[in-house]
Amino acid sequence: MLRLMRLFVTLAVAGVHCAPHMSVAETLTIGTMNQGIRAQMKIYEPFAAYVEEEMRGTGVTSVRLMVVSSADQMADAIKRNEVDIFIDSPLVAGKVAKMSGAQPFLRRHQETAGPYFSVIIAHVNSGITTLDDLEGKTIAFSEPESSAGFLLPAHIIVQHGLRLREKLNQTQIAEEGEVNFVFSSHDKNTIFLIASQRVDAAATNLDAFQALRAARPGEYRVIASSAKFPRQVLLHRESLNPETLSDVRSVLLGMQESEEGRNVLKKLQNTSAFDDFPDGRNRLFERINKILSDLEKAGIQ
Repeated sequence: MLRLMRLFVTLAVAGVHCAPHMSVAETLTIGTMNQGIRAQMKIYEPFAAYVEEEMRGTGVTSVRLMVVSSADQMADAIKRNEVDIFIDSPLVAGKVAKMSGAQPFLRRHQETAGPYFSVIIAHVNSGITTLDDLEGKTIAFSEPESSAGFLLPAHIIVQHGLRLREKLNQTQIAEEGEVNFVFSSHDKNTIFLIASQRVDAAATNLDAFQALRAARPGEYRVIASSAKFPRQVLLHRESLNPETLSDVRSVLLGMQESEEGRNVLKKLQNTSAFDDFPDGRNRLFERINKILSDLEKAGIQ
């Protein structure tokens, strides 16, 4: 089974897609996004195998994984009925939902990880203490398809009245009212860029900042923080069979009730449970869609 899932992911990432197919009850496909395909496979394979075993007798006999690198690719896969369930950070899930019509139905919860949000940080000796001080400076983001590493902090900056401009060469100078930015490709690289003074500021998640603060206590300050969101959101394609959706929902909600389920959850990036949105999905996605709309108006897709 794992060999089959590896083959499926390899084909998906390489851009070799099967012809569009109608909904097939026997196969459930779980989609995720990541640049590191092998690492993502290692994380998700035990989860997919568990869901497959628990779904036996419901009409689903196999569970596959599809890993792609962009929201556009994932939205296309969902619209072609190639992905049934999609898991990702909240704003990325919001982008995919807008493009594909997919619907939110659960969140992935981590009790021990604390709230999920973004921080914009600078060295204490940089002279940067407020968002106004970012004007004319360069900030590092992780990658375009990252909630905490780009979308949330970008929203903070543009809502403050500053414009973002990607820095394409070392001689580029930010104009009045602008903030230059670069993509690092990973949170670890973002931390390296600011620690080595290659950028003036950086945007990252709380976990990465706490690691930096532990390694270099007192050297960096938070100049802005984003709103808080669930760690990850689960979407289902709109045309998914309601009975299949109900069965998947029951399996995921019940994982924390057994020792085996809890062990699989822990392997899935220390997940504690899948649960419902405490304030309702509509309220959460109103916030997400407002942020995405603001970014779009600012020219950030």
